[in-house]
Amino acid sequence: MYFTVAQVRFNRLLKLSDFLPNIQERLRQQRFPDFSTHKSFVLEVNLQPGTSSAAPVAVAVERHQFGDTPQTQLFLLDQQSLTLQSTDYGDFKQFSEIFLRGLNILHEEVRLDYVERIGLRYLDRVIPNEGDDLYQYLAPEVTGLSRKLPGQKAYAYSESVNIVDQVNLLSRVSIQSGPLVFPPDIVPGQMNVNSRLATYVGPNAILDNDGSVDGRHEFSIDTVREHLTAIHDVIGNAFHAAASEHAFEVWN
Repeated sequence: MYFTVAQVRFNRLLKLSDFLPNIQERLRQQRFPDFSTHKSFVLEVNLQPGTSSAAPVAVAVERHQFGDTPQTQLFLLDQQSLTLQSTDYGDFKQFSEIFLRGLNILHEEVRLDYVERIGLRYLDRVIPNEGDDLYQYLAPEVTGLSRKLPGQKAYAYSESVNIVDQVNLLSRVSIQSGPLVFPPDIVPGQMNVNSRLATYVGPNAILDNDGSVDGRHEFSIDTVREHLTAIHDVIGNAFHAAASEHAFEVWN
């Protein structure tokens, strides 16, 4: 695993900047001292009643970053979401507790009203041992025709969307040869990635599992924790479905 993301989307906080000094100080005390603010632009489309189309409008978004000293954990905060990115996952209990502590700090400062989306995403890089074929590590269902076709295997991609109880799961597998790559919607910035996973160049597969629970409900740390656990369990099943028995024998 080389990258993990947890995110909660909540009611818009137009006065977020008023609370920022206290939030920054409390996260600094939680070993996230590296603070910075960045601005970017997103396109918003607002349909008015009685209209079928609208021109997109560029809207400036200010995002605050709170990083740890080793540059392996990074909180991202804007007016509608809190995100934790990690390249040093550890295990689910450790990662989720770090995220929930940050979310609780935010709640204690601003008093969040409701949550609209809870998400969890895992990026795993599968690298074969010397002498092994990459396809030995993958379930046949995710390899497509590339496993059977002759010639050099340049690229293969599979995608599956499933709804498991309340969890929306988007499971993607890309097979390629080359250096480590990130999906276009993931920006790691200056975060440090595990050197073995970052420096390897050759046949590899990226298992990208993205789960979420959508729907508005009153804010509660316990509810967020429960949904994160449910998403983690669904993603765990997807990971086990994409990898082969040989892979787990090697990894264990």
